Amino acid sequence: MVPSHVDLRVVPSLPIDVRRLRDSRLVASRKPEEVLAALILWCAAWHQVPAGSLPDNDEELANLAGYGRGIRDFRRVKAGALHGFKRCSDGRLYHPVLAEKAIAEWDALVHRSHISEKQRLKGHVGAAKRWGSQSHADNMAVATDVDSHSMARADGVAIKHISHKTPIPYDFTISEKVKKWSLERGYGDLELHLEAFRNKCYAKAYRYADWDRAFMEAIRGNWARIGSGQKGKQQALEERNAQVAKNWRPPT
Repeated sequence: MVPSHVDLRVVPSLPIDVRRLRDSRLVASRKPEEVLAALILWCAAWHQVPAGSLPDNDEELANLAGYGRGIRDFRRVKAGALHGFKRCSDGRLYHPVLAEKAIAEWDALVHRSHISEKQRLKGHVGAAKRWGSQSHADNMAVATDVDSHSMARADGVAIKHISHKTPIPYDFTISEKVKKWSLERGYGDLELHLEAFRNKCYAKAYRYADWDRAFMEAIRGNWARIGSGQKGKQQALEERNAQVAKNWRPPT
């Protein structure tokens, strides 16, 4: 119902059609506590991946609905809370209205990203004109109009045009490309690197056009800080011993 790559965790608000909700069968036929649980689950579904979906698991649903471990209490309102949700082929629950809004929001998000990149390139055009580099400005102007797979030339340098940056995919893992690259360069502990990379990308809402390349740079930069703690301790110990040896004087 919603493509698997649709991730709206960077979008803080869920668009609500007030009249549609007010006049819905959910509000008209369900108990207040069921309606409240449904609204909370809608909010939770908005930041699931794919957006607009929920896991088909009572423990997870109870937690998402605010019942914590009170699965028995959640099951009393479950029917109303999941009003309109349907189980799809991927094993998750989808609400048609949420799915509709999630796809629309994702399209708008991608469009805004595309426009922002074009505006950035146009800014370079304006700057080049102000500094008198008309040839550079003309080439940069071309770069804002070609399609996303084109190449533009500016002062003899190839410029790859707009590529859409996205949040980290929910199922991002170590690809064969990254494994081969790491093996050739002697990098290990890929699972630790992956955990650190995913955590940092989620925490800082990083967006990249090529996630494999971004991961390789994170490995190269040792985001996981593998070995840094032990190395730091060893270095501090060696420095301390050197200082003691330097200051040592034989007893007189």
